[in-house]
Amino acid sequence: NRMADELQREMDKLEKLDRIRTDFVANVSHELKTPLTAIRGYIETLEDGAVEDVATAYKFLGVISNHTGRLSNILDDLLSLAEVENVENVFEVSSFNVKTMVDDVGWQLTSAISEKQQSLDVNYNGSSFEMQGDKNKIERVLINLVDNAVKYTPDKGRIEIALFEQKESILITVKDNGIGIPPEHISRIFERFYRVDKSRSRELGGTGLGLSIVKHSVFLHKGHIDIESELGKGTKISIVLPRTFQK
Repeated sequence: NRMADELQREMDKLEKLDRIRTDFVANVSHELKTPLTAIRGYIETLEDGAVEDVATAYKFLGVISNHTGRLSNILDDLLSLAEVENVENVFEVSSFNVKTMVDDVGWQLTSAISEKQQSLDVNYNGSSFEMQGDKNKIERVLINLVDNAVKYTPDKGRIEIALFEQKESILITVKDNGIGIPPEHISRIFERFYRVDKSRSRELGGTGLGLSIVKHSVFLHKGHIDIESELGKGTKISIVLPRTFQK
């Protein structure tokens, strides 16, 4: 009976993995098909004579360029996700200062924040923010979180990043006063390709993979992630990262 139970559990696990794989392939196909179909349609229209109208041709080329950029973003995120999900993941472990990293991320997103006339407040609670880990992966985590906050916060909104020095870890919070997430969606927000509002997410350039990459990167560092959100009032994501990296 014990062997039968173990066999059934393994079969259930394999069935679940197969279902996840099938859903993933279907989602990837859908995400790639949408921009490719649009690109093909505009190219065919240009070939049918629209290229003779210079103004229309430039407009179509702009749309094609936007869809090409979307394809590039999807592929970049797919590669990043594959990297963090790889069980034989190769880490480039080094010591780095999270405070310096937060400053750099804020600088990288200055243009997007200024364009929406948002404010970015950064608070440091403590004096030592050194940790060990894969610097590139943690930087990608911060960029994804702050970029999401910018995208889903209205013009003139507020974004706050806070660091808290803890004895054996560092707590990072990213908070905004944006559109928030409905309660029924919060438990699924870190799933691959999961979106609360699909049309809005695509319109803002989201691939549906950013938060999944965040989750896996944090877990690979033996960290913890938590999300609090209220519809219409904003979202706060908290990450706890151990100071010392252990595989």
